[in-house]
Amino acid sequence: SNIMPQKRISAYKASRILELYALNGLNKTQISKSLNISRGTVIKYLGCYNQSDINYSDILLSNDKSLIYEIYPKQISLENHGRSERLTGLFPALHNRLGSGGTNLKKLWAEYSQEEVSSYKYSQFVCKYHAWRKYNKVERIKLNKWKIDQIEANDLKLLNKWRLSNDRSKWEKAIALLGLHKGKSILDLSKKIERSTKTIKKWAVTFKETGLESFVRP
Repeated sequence: SNIMPQKRISAYKASRILELYALNGLNKTQISKSLNISRGTVIKYLGCYNQSDINYSDILLSNDKSLIYEIYPKQISLENHGRSERLTGLFPALHNRLGSGGTNLKKLWAEYSQEEVSSYKYSQFVCKYHAWRKYNKVERIKLNKWKIDQIEANDLKLLNKWRLSNDRSKWEKAIALLGLHKGKSILDLSKKIERSTKTIKKWAVTFKETGLESFVRP
């Protein structure tokens, strides 16, 4: 017989709801019959999934089942409540630091995990941050992960020289790298210099690792 929506279901069944819906494309009624749980329960759990910032490819790529459980309501969570409360208490300050730039969630998590003995994994930390943000109606911070924070003085001088160059290749790289330094989006820069976003990302990674060295032909 079907179980009532308020009854706790196992984490396994909770993750199966998501898999049947997101991977196998079953509808709510089919999932309800397949797992022998009420349609109301299925609706509630899928609601949590649809409100999360996570898509199924994230879950597949992370290969971390805990990510699935974090999406769902508290009743399948068997975690240490104190640990969760401590982390929630940190979020307002962490969010402010995120907003002022110069850091990202990965760096903030690394700091937190050094301080907290039984810290959450990165994927759980991110899920909990977004859950806190949504619950408190806090605006998402638009982060440009391709922003180049620092450019050495010598490199800056050379890039500005390239920006005025008739050499198309140098001009493209200067516009892209200086643009990323100013926080412009890769998409806008891609349109401006007519190069793919993939190419610009490659330049950004190379520049962050070696500076302009790799771009200067011998």
